[in-house]
Amino acid sequence: MLASHALPPRGDSALSRTHEELPRRRDRLEYSEEVTPPGSAGWGTRVVAAILAAVWILAGTVCALFAIRDRRWLLLALAILAIWYGLVWLRVVREGRRLRWPEGLLPWRRS
Repeated sequence: MLASHALPPRGDSALSRTHEELPRRRDRLEYSEEVTPPGSAGWGTRVVAAILAAVWILAGTVCALFAIRDRRWLLLALAILAIWYGLVWLRVVREGRRLRWPEGLLPWRRS
C-alpha cells in the first residue's frame, strides 16, 4: 500500500471523536462590526441604485407625458412600468439591501 493512501492512526482521526469534541463552526468564526449581513448593500450599491431609480422614474415620467399628449395608451402602460421599476430601485436605496420577489412587486408597501 502506498504511504499517501495510508489511513491515519485510529486515535487521531476526526471520525473517532464524538460530536461534542469537534469544534463548532460558529465558535471558530469571529464577527466584527465591519461584517455586513447577507443581502445588505454597501454605499456603492446604494449610489448605483439611486442613479437607476432617478433614470427610470425620469424616463417613465417623460414617456408618460408624451403618451398622454399623443394619446398612445400602450406607451403610457410602458411608462407606468418604468416608474414602478424606478420605485423598486428607490426602495433598494431606502432599505439598504437587495429585495426579495414579494417586496419588489409592491415597492411602496412595508414588508
